[in-house]
Amino acid sequence: TLEGTADSYAQKWAVEHATYRVRGVRGVYNYLDVKLPKDDEHSDVELERAAKHALEWDARVPRGVSAQVVNGDVHLHGTVERLAEKTAAEEAVRYLVGIHGVINMITVMQGAVAAEVKQDIEAVIRRRFELGPDTIKVKAENGFVTLTGMVPSVVMREDIERAVGQAPGVKA
Repeated sequence: TLEGTADSYAQKWAVEHATYRVRGVRGVYNYLDVKLPKDDEHSDVELERAAKHALEWDARVPRGVSAQVVNGDVHLHGTVERLAEKTAAEEAVRYLVGIHGVINMITVMQGAVAAEVKQDIEAVIRRRFELGPDTIKVKAENGFVTLTGMVPSVVMREDIERAVGQAPGVKA
């Protein structure tokens, strides 16, 4: 459980993800409050303009993704084809100076059939991570993928989740 303050949303995010890399950590509850230094405070209008530019200039984010800022929180909207694009949009605005948080409400379109998604993911896990079919079980239904099993580290788990998120048809 993380409590206290962070000087930026980026710092809050970084602390959470650094905590995942500590041996034995399996989950994190992040209750850090963002308390911006006076020089980093910006109006919602300024932050929204910066967020829109960040989305427009990031080649990983498709057209049609939009940002709205309310009380320092960036709200992301739109529809994308892949979970990786949804993640990229969040990454594009995460490090903007002055934001308090990111609320990602982007929808991932329904794509491939579940059986195809399952086979594609199993193949990626075998090839890229050299894990046998009994190490990680894959369940795919309506674009939602559930992975069960054991891996040696949180870093590998995150790498696998990122690889799964790039597969067509994966919503979450």
